[in-house]
Amino acid sequence: MLLPSLLESSQKSSPIYSVFIILSLVVLLGACVGRPDNTVWHQHYEPVEDLHIHKFVQDAFAEAQQYYGKSEFSVHDIHIRQSVFRKDRFLLSRADISNFSELSRQIFFNKDDSPEDLIWDALTAETRNCVKQAALGTELSVTGKQQVVTGLNTLIESYAFYQDLVLFESGKEGREEEILPLSELSGSEKYIRNFLDNHFLHFLLPIPQKRYALEGVEVCECLSPANNVCILYVSAEPGSPDFFPQLAHEVFHLLSPQSFDWYVEGLCNVFAEEYCAQHGCSWQSVLAGLHARKTTDPYAISYFMMRDIYNIAGPHLANFMKFAVWSDKDKTRKHIDITRWLNTLPPEMRDRVEKTIWSYSRSLKAHKGAINSFILPQ
Repeated sequence: MLLPSLLESSQKSSPIYSVFIILSLVVLLGACVGRPDNTVWHQHYEPVEDLHIHKFVQDAFAEAQQYYGKSEFSVHDIHIRQSVFRKDRFLLSRADISNFSELSRQIFFNKDDSPEDLIWDALTAETRNCVKQAALGTELSVTGKQQVVTGLNTLIESYAFYQDLVLFESGKEGREEEILPLSELSGSEKYIRNFLDNHFLHFLLPIPQKRYALEGVEVCECLSPANNVCILYVSAEPGSPDFFPQLAHEVFHLLSPQSFDWYVEGLCNVFAEEYCAQHGCSWQSVLAGLHARKTTDPYAISYFMMRDIYNIAGPHLANFMKFAVWSDKDKTRKHIDITRWLNTLPPEMRDRVEKTIWSYSRSLKAHKGAINSFILPQ
């Protein structure tokens, strides 16, 4: 789930920096076990809101569930982040709005001499239509939600709306407030976003004030079961050859977000390879990187192990994720009960798979524990 380069750099760094990296990994990987409502960690990173990419994720998730079983986590919505620091932290993304219906109701039904009146007048006809639909009870599609986000972001970037809002607010409170010049556009964006955050307090996540130190992470983060929202982080930028393979890898983690296991990591890459091959996405760049690190990087080692197992027992992997069990030492993490799964295989096939696992065991055992489990057959 994390970049091999990040792990390698931590091995070469000073002891103090290594401690920082390990603690950071704990924070990042701990995200998979569920976080409180209104988590803002994802706000630090660049949203990927392209509808074609969103469809890729939805289709890949559907296919993963078709072949490997239903997800343990009831996923209501999936958001994508490129794990680089966000260029404009004042703009909204879909993940920053916790309740489109209630937000839309407040805008649509409170338009008499109010800030909602200003907002409504400044929205385009297309955005107004989406707000109206949501306010009247229609569940917006991803496209509709994105239209609302785009409309609100247009207001945040609008200097004219900023002027109107300052005049409205200062007039309401009987005071004069200096209007920032156009040259200080970031200040006007901050003013509008702060206003929206406070005015729609229960529906918008606040502007993040703290910046986490890590970029380049690849992880699947599932927020609390109350909202059933998942965030997929990839290091590659859209358009790069690694983007869709990384995304498909993280999609597979949605089947069991609480599994921290090298068998699962390897199978994530096998799924990504198979899915990309079937849907015209190049895997060659990723494969070249895995080959280059096949003796040193546990992500590469686990891929080659699970690729070999897939070649031996492919159809029997359909029930593999059902053997994810809670760890005795940490009830927030799961691992694969490999012995129980092996016992479902025909004897000759079991022997071949078990020999394959043992052939990779020395390399993977060296990397167990800190990030992922690796339990050998009994």
